[in-house]
Amino acid sequence: MIDPVDQTVDRDLSLINELGLKLIYAMNTHCHADHITGTGLLK
Repeated sequence: MIDPVDQTVDRDLSLINELGLKLIYAMNTHCHADHITGTGLLK
């Protein structure tokens, strides 16, 4: 996942599970507080 946002982590994880996918990597392309927080929540 690229630049995950903390406010949409629950939605994103639900969609990943619904589609039967497995999240392997999450990365940030630039620094913003919401993106960093989102990546930490995906661990």
